Amino acid sequence: MKKIFLKSLVASSLLASLALADDGVFIGLQTGYNFQSRAEGAHSEKYKDKNAEIGFKAGYDFDMFRAYGSYYYETQAKDKEAKWRSHNFIVGGDYTPMIFDDFKAVVGAYIGVAKVKLEDTSSNGGKDSDTGVVYGGKLGGAYDFDEHNQAELGFKAERLRFDTHHVKADINNYGIYMGYNFKF
Repeated sequence: MKKIFLKSLVASSLLASLALADDGVFIGLQTGYNFQSRAEGAHSEKYKDKNAEIGFKAGYDFDMFRAYGSYYYETQAKDKEAKWRSHNFIVGGDYTPMIFDDFKAVVGAYIGVAKVKLEDTSSNGGKDSDTGVVYGGKLGGAYDFDEHNQAELGFKAERLRFDTHHVKADINNYGIYMGYNFKF
């Protein structure tokens, strides 16, 4: 109950801050597709698949730099003997210099917490979940349609590191991302 209260308090504080903020605040939706999601276990076993992700973000744009917080869900990826998926809560920063009128480059890095669920589908069986760290980087561009609407597209690479009760593993994701931001 205490965790739910604390999460609710943090979420309502962020929403109140956004409501009272001035120019530069943005909220957005994001989606992506990982051409490769590869899980590597402690005993050199390797599994790979493709997966999608969907989420939302909120932050502040300082013109040539922006900071944000984000949540996104990575859908299930699976190989012959394993399945994995995650919920990711991150904070990040992007360098966003203007390249052309209404078009900015996006070079960013992020770090956060990942709640990973892993299932062994081999004859050994077993399910496990744990919290680990997620970090990554992205390179892309953002186009401003007008003063309030922005589209974003680019490439990203990230790593999820976790140590469950039974398995120590890394998940590496490489793919594209796209998003829409509404700027206040």
